[in-house]
Amino acid sequence: MGGMVPFGYQAKDRQLIIDKYEAKTIQCLFDLYERFGTVRLVKQEADRLSLKTPIRKAASGRITGGRPLSPGHIYKILGNPLYVGSIAHKKETHPGQHQAIIAKEQWNRVRDRLNAHTAKRQFTANATEPSLLAGLLYTDDNIRFVADHASKKGKRYRY
Repeated sequence: MGGMVPFGYQAKDRQLIIDKYEAKTIQCLFDLYERFGTVRLVKQEADRLSLKTPIRKAASGRITGGRPLSPGHIYKILGNPLYVGSIAHKKETHPGQHQAIIAKEQWNRVRDRLNAHTAKRQFTANATEPSLLAGLLYTDDNIRFVADHASKKGKRYRY
């Protein structure tokens, strides 16, 4: 086992052990998603509840974390099979040796709801004129800007 220890766990003797305090945050995020149904509303409520990323100290002494959860971090947590006791490797999941934080039934409900609400990509990486900033800009309320365009006389004007 190497790299960063996942949110909700601690590493002990090369095993993942549930961190009770962080596990409450993970459980709260799943409960909030089932209650609100959108990551944007979960983020707003998480900010209101002052939920933060875990503070970690690297071997180099560098300290990270303690920041509000981003929408991307929330998506990653909600879709991670690690929280039901599984390990993902090369698009396959395998039973892990660690305890689950989330019940399999709840994780399945959340995963299915996330998949149902996932937007289809409207652009491709190999497009001749892609919208370079598409998906990268957000308002102050963490709502993503969308790319748009107008066409006139065969020319496309992006904004």
